[in-house]
Amino acid sequence: MITLEADTSEATEYARRNLRRIQFFRLLLTCELTFAVIMPYLQQNGLSQTQISLAIGCIWLWALLVTVHAGRFADRYGRKWALVTGSVLLSLAFVVFSVGYGFWPILCSYSLLGIGYGCMAESDKAMAYDLMKQVGWEDRYLRFEANAFSYRTTGAIISALVGSWLCQEVGTKTVFLLQVVLYLAAMCIAFSLREPQLKTVRSPNLRETVRRILWGHGELRRIVIYLMIGFVGMGTITYLRPLYYQAVGVPVSWFGVLQAGLMVVSATAARFASRLEGFDRWKVLRLLMAANIVCYCLLGLCSSLWILPLFGVVWALTGLSGPITSRHINQLVGSEVRATTLSASGAVNKVGLLVMTILAGWLTDAFTLSAAFFVLAGVCGSIGAYALRVGRHVPVAV
Repeated sequence: MITLEADTSEATEYARRNLRRIQFFRLLLTCELTFAVIMPYLQQNGLSQTQISLAIGCIWLWALLVTVHAGRFADRYGRKWALVTGSVLLSLAFVVFSVGYGFWPILCSYSLLGIGYGCMAESDKAMAYDLMKQVGWEDRYLRFEANAFSYRTTGAIISALVGSWLCQEVGTKTVFLLQVVLYLAAMCIAFSLREPQLKTVRSPNLRETVRRILWGHGELRRIVIYLMIGFVGMGTITYLRPLYYQAVGVPVSWFGVLQAGLMVVSATAARFASRLEGFDRWKVLRLLMAANIVCYCLLGLCSSLWILPLFGVVWALTGLSGPITSRHINQLVGSEVRATTLSASGAVNKVGLLVMTILAGWLTDAFTLSAAFFVLAGVCGSIGAYALRVGRHVPVAV
């Protein structure tokens, strides 16, 4: 287990200093300069929607293969080394992006991104929660995550606007190299982190961890299944959104501005997440899920500029539900296996997103964009229905 110090002024300052660094690390990771224009870039490289979805699917495939084992490594040897390794791999991915052309280099780049994200394995969240627990701040975690979401969103807003402008002025490949610099800066921040010392313990293996989550009984199983709705839904809608923009005639130069607007909405919503603590958690999550599904259906029904605000609704719902689910799952697990459990949860979600991303790309090529939205609504509705009927308020010890 993790050795926790007494709640002294020195321990408080130690925790506060490291929490600030974690926030800055997250901020750098979310400064994705090419995110808003990456879809047109991939199309210019001659990739079909099926090839694009396969490349994006590689992120989740490699993240799935790496995630749980990286979580065990982080629990045993330290979360900062998982963050350092992930940052280096993200940098390498954008180096390949900057020099490659065509399907295979892009596939390689996305594979490196997946391995990098998998290496980090939610270690930043596990480390932040343990630092707060060290000084008795567990009740502030929801507000911390909500504020962190807002800060990261601010960085994403600025990078979306600046990145779109830079791509037009100096070219997308040059901006890829600037992205490398940002990720190397994140690596330096991760290297500077200090965390509570870990005692040598037997880390749970993959089979043991996934069995507790998927086939165990209780609240943990329920919240992990619910998390899949947000993960699969947001991941797929992020992939489909640029295609919707193109379908309704939005100029590529406006992609960054619209992305920034969505980030503002999401950050604002996250600020209100802590105000929902007084309500029944599952009633709130049930309403958020239903609203998401309605939005997916309406986006599938109508292709119009007047429907674009629905993307803002989806981003707002994500901003509200993210801090709530993150705090709840952290409350259900012990410090010594927190990163492993969070990464195993992420692995379960990545399976769903891997399948849904490839399916959405194929549906768009073979049928229509509307078909992809309707299938997404059906998948999220099915997952939600299952989540709401299992493990009702039965606690699980992990």
